[in-house]
Amino acid sequence: MSDSNLQKLTLLDLEAIEPATGRAIQQIASKIVAAKVLKTRLTKEVFAPLGELAEHYVYGCFTTLKRGATLRGCCGFLGRPTRLCDAILESAQKTAKEDPRMPAISTIELPYLTCDVTLLADPHAIDAQPAKRPEHIQVGKHGLRITTSLTSPYGQRAGLLLPNVPVQQGWDVQAYLAGVCRKAGLPQDAWQDNSVMLETFEGLEITGGIDAMELPDPMPIEGPPGDLDSLQKLKAATIQNMINLSHGATPNYYVLDAMDGTVHTIVLSAIDVESKVPMAHWIQTSFRPGIPLQSSVFELSRIAEQTLRKTRFDRAVDVDLALSAMYDPAHHGMVHASDWRSGKLDASLPDCDLAGVESNQRAIVALCGQRVAVAFAPDQSPHELLESAASMIRSRTEPITVMSLGCISTASSLLASNIPGIDSSDRPRNPALAGTFYPSDHEPLGQMLKGLDQKSSAQNIQGVKAIMTPHAGLRYSGQQAMDAWKSCSIPETVILIGPKHTQLGADWAVSPATSWTVPSGHGPEPTRFEIDTKLSQQIAQSVQGMELDAAAHFKEHGIEVQLPIVDWLCGSQRARPKLVCIAMGDATWEDIHSAANQLAEVLRPIIDKVLLAISSDMNHFANDQENRRLDRLALDALMTGDPEHLLDVCRSNSISMCGVVPAALVMQTLKVLGLKPQVEQISYDTSAAVTADPSRVVGYAAARWKC
Repeated sequence: MSDSNLQKLTLLDLEAIEPATGRAIQQIASKIVAAKVLKTRLTKEVFAPLGELAEHYVYGCFTTLKRGATLRGCCGFLGRPTRLCDAILESAQKTAKEDPRMPAISTIELPYLTCDVTLLADPHAIDAQPAKRPEHIQVGKHGLRITTSLTSPYGQRAGLLLPNVPVQQGWDVQAYLAGVCRKAGLPQDAWQDNSVMLETFEGLEITGGIDAMELPDPMPIEGPPGDLDSLQKLKAATIQNMINLSHGATPNYYVLDAMDGTVHTIVLSAIDVESKVPMAHWIQTSFRPGIPLQSSVFELSRIAEQTLRKTRFDRAVDVDLALSAMYDPAHHGMVHASDWRSGKLDASLPDCDLAGVESNQRAIVALCGQRVAVAFAPDQSPHELLESAASMIRSRTEPITVMSLGCISTASSLLASNIPGIDSSDRPRNPALAGTFYPSDHEPLGQMLKGLDQKSSAQNIQGVKAIMTPHAGLRYSGQQAMDAWKSCSIPETVILIGPKHTQLGADWAVSPATSWTVPSGHGPEPTRFEIDTKLSQQIAQSVQGMELDAAAHFKEHGIEVQLPIVDWLCGSQRARPKLVCIAMGDATWEDIHSAANQLAEVLRPIIDKVLLAISSDMNHFANDQENRRLDRLALDALMTGDPEHLLDVCRSNSISMCGVVPAALVMQTLKVLGLKPQVEQISYDTSAAVTADPSRVVGYAAARWKC
């Protein structure tokens, strides 16, 4: 819009809005949200309380819906002069049903939501050199918008944070800038790039709730896309399809008169007919936009048929199926690690509200990352269902998202998850990453290892109790990994502790395998590393939270990528060390402190005969300059020998050092043992040394702890 046309518009003076007008604006937005969710119509009379102000213009408007502290939707616009009535209507309707980040608002949520409206003034570009931009931002006053063009190194992206966000999060200006970068999907230091536009804007926030008196009583409830008979028909057709698939016959891709339509979660369960015990579950979930029922059930049945056909049972088992379809998702908040007491969920949850859930109509779905657990039982309370589902997630530190969905099922109850069970089998572990993280053929592997060895200037010294070595792959981090292993003597037993990069298995997993095998750079025969099974079992039994589990190691690269280097350095003259292999997910300092006390007691009699090896990369995916700055912070903390300080520095600065938990555990274990090692950085670099691309790098460091 041209400047001359802008001058003809009557702009709304945000500073002159009186409290009564603000309340009217908020109530109008609430009515629009409710009407959109309830699928009722509103007339233009809804704007009557605004009078002539409805025709005044604003530069932007956002409507924010929350349930407690949980965001349920926030949509709007900025930088487009729009009549106030149209701005409220657009932002409120989009927030109710069209926020692409989360499911649409359910009718059962309406009575428990707050509805805030933020009216925005025109944005202003920060006309300053990138280093000076923070000086032009006032937390609590300014909102931020960051944009990049198609021609920028990042492509076309945009992100916006309202003025109240940094106040709610407790951010300073630097954290605020990093936050708006993350919102746009940009590196957190992208605001320092000259090609990036950064704008500030001011706004008026009007807070309030949704008036329960304006809502119908009882509230209408969204039903399933069919009745139980139609779901039973789909189940019967699914059984027949699995029989057809097992015999190589053509399945039926669509079933007339059977339930179909869009749902948000499907659970297909295999049931032992005799015991009535579920044998396996297959789950598909999509809260937005949802999934087509029949075609999705068919895909799940193909996977189920293949799984059941390949599974060998101890005896013949008659299998029945159960089919559950879930719809109308509602968000109830989060469960945190602090909400548990001795394996039980607290009765009162500060960030989770189950009001509105009827157990005979709705299932509880708990989510954390890619982990999903579902609980449905009409005879249990919503809290009991939540406890059952959340317990299956097995999350130490990450919050668990809690949803409820309308549920129709051919089973009377359901408790299912997509989380692989603990696999304590001791079968040998074969290489999982050969050919990707390092060459699978002995000749190129040997050439690569020889080159890394010759280039390394690391000196082998006595008294090294622990090392830190990166694991990105020999092409990228092989030099620092070679430096780390060459800087110490390799004893008869090595305890390798690395992070978990997958959702598989236990959070803290000790490998129960009897051996690990990897290709050798010395010749065509692979090298077999024996596992110290006695020590592995002792650690799993003595350290609370550690479990013998092969599943967590199945696709994990943090330990495997170290072994070709160890094999190379051992040469052909000496035996390979026995290993203990541990993969660790996230943890609190309290968890680490307790585990270190217990691990130290196991290692106390043998500490002079073992080497502790931490597998960890440094920060991930900032530009080279910023990555080096963040890595320096982490490495300086590492050098202090204080594991709690290291953990705090990494977490407070958002440093994505993936092995920070293993590092903190090893450092605290050495401290408990009364050792006071000197921490030495041996070498450091980033992936830019290999890729020649400094725009997005990962840091790699080699370090050792010498007593």
